[in-house]
Amino acid sequence: MTCEQQLDRALAYFTDEDHKASFEILNGTGIVMFSAPHAVLQTRNGTNKAAERHTGILCKLLNEDYNYPVIYKTRHLGDDANHDPVSDYREALCRFIKKHDIRYLIDLHQLNSEREMDICVGTGYGKNIAGQNELIDVIRDCFLPNGIKNITVDEPFAAEKPNTVCATVASCSDIPAIQLEINSNLLIQGSDGYCLSDVIKSLHDLAERLNALQ
Repeated sequence: MTCEQQLDRALAYFTDEDHKASFEILNGTGIVMFSAPHAVLQTRNGTNKAAERHTGILCKLLNEDYNYPVIYKTRHLGDDANHDPVSDYREALCRFIKKHDIRYLIDLHQLNSEREMDICVGTGYGKNIAGQNELIDVIRDCFLPNGIKNITVDEPFAAEKPNTVCATVASCSDIPAIQLEINSNLLIQGSDGYCLSDVIKSLHDLAERLNALQ
């Protein structure tokens, strides 16, 4: 299967509205797990918000190509797994992390293409990474060589609210949980900054760096 076919298949998967389950967890190897809670439409405070499908696609490809464990939303149930006070997605994620001894969570989101930054690293102002600020340098070291250079920390999104995926995981599992907001220009074909393969390489490099810390 070519890269284009793989990408088309993943995109079709996240546009399919007939999935029975609202999320899927795929097992893998290593201590790093990726998450995409907004891979499908979500509802927050009564308002629907657009799906961030390419975060789901990233998870799919990272599992298929590198066998990293992943979780992503597959069906909209009028919920928001990154906001609701109670979330089956977050509960299942915390159980999986404890059962499989996951040590790092990378929670993927998409930035609006009008944002100036390429990547926003959300740490909950340090709280979600247990003060391990050196992880920010590790992230930069993985993205910069691949030409992804405009990286901010906790601005505009810090993932500090208690019902975010990262804050929940950091609290219930006591592991570093990092929210990575990726500019949609880097992910969507036809955009000026399109470089999906470089994003995947950066995420792979990051997972390998973190796996080496065990």
